[in-house]
Amino acid sequence: ARCPDALTEPRQEICMAGSTTSQPRDAAPPDLNDDGNIDDGRSVPERSVRLARGDTDGALLSGNPSSSLSSFCVRHSVIAVSVLNLAAGALVSFFGGVIFKFSPNITESGGASLLDDLWITYVLTIGVFVFCALGASLSRANRSALWHRATPRFLLLLLFPAAMDVVITGLSSLALAFADPSLVTMTKTTTQLLFLALATRLVLKKATSMAQWICLIAAAAGVSFCGLTTVFKASTGVHHTAADQALGLLLSCLAGLLGAARNLVEAALLGDASLPPSALLLAESALSSAVCVPLTPLMLLNPRNSAALDTLTAVFVDQSWAPCTFALYLICAYGKDAGKFWLIKHSSLLRQKLLALTFPFGTWLFGISVYYGGGPPLFSP
Repeated sequence: ARCPDALTEPRQEICMAGSTTSQPRDAAPPDLNDDGNIDDGRSVPERSVRLARGDTDGALLSGNPSSSLSSFCVRHSVIAVSVLNLAAGALVSFFGGVIFKFSPNITESGGASLLDDLWITYVLTIGVFVFCALGASLSRANRSALWHRATPRFLLLLLFPAAMDVVITGLSSLALAFADPSLVTMTKTTTQLLFLALATRLVLKKATSMAQWICLIAAAAGVSFCGLTTVFKASTGVHHTAADQALGLLLSCLAGLLGAARNLVEAALLGDASLPPSALLLAESALSSAVCVPLTPLMLLNPRNSAALDTLTAVFVDQSWAPCTFALYLICAYGKDAGKFWLIKHSSLLRQKLLALTFPFGTWLFGISVYYGGGPPLFSP
């Protein structure tokens, strides 16, 4: 039997955002923008700002998936991506710390070590941006999504997280020269998580349960205890003095504060359901690489530039392990950043930061396994 309505008023099925609705064929079609998406009268930056202000359901912050994937696929995909993101986040700090241990100036401390390792920090920073941009640009969907959104307002909104990414990556890389990798990651992530929780409560006006606050305070207290113990006893690393550890922790805290502000803007941008998460990685990495280029002449103003260049040569040319370690560092950095954006898009920002709290334990466990498994002394935890 045929439906009577189908004889008098043919209908068509329209699938949007994972749900199926029907409307008459003679009804006026919705206005579409250049991307093929329904135009609601607001530009991408306007929708992103509305999300950041809490004018929508706040899926990226509350944990509701913002994709058209089924709940079954999202749940299993989140688990798989979380495991890969945990492995990449743990290994990137490990390999970054190993690269600094290749430096012949490892026994130096304070300002001399800071200036001598400046070129190594610069190479690690711009290397991550270029590698992530190249990796994300291989997807045609990423290039198409950015091409249709290449408006001055969207580019201006992207400029803030891109510029912050340069500073944050530089500070995090430099902190590895003064403190142990696991402690750097732990301090940076905890600072980010506390700042995000405060911003979610005070700026976005979203409630945070008492159990969540207790967990956050306990995590902050544990990291503070580890940091103070490291500084006063100076027994965590063989080559790090108490002053070095304190400077590394200070750089990590600063990177965490700036990273939290950047993450809020990234969550707002990913509120656009049609923007692939890796497209944002492509945009940020490309802009960050462009920001790093003008900084190259400023590196020559380093009063210890000759020693810094000698250190760079000694690390990447004289050390046989360095090229392989640098390649692994770049691969893990791409996996960490790509996984971060995917989890923010399909899970939530706070959940991704909670996962990042486990990175230091992975770094520590991997370092112990390699060291006691017969690895080189430089790979000590």
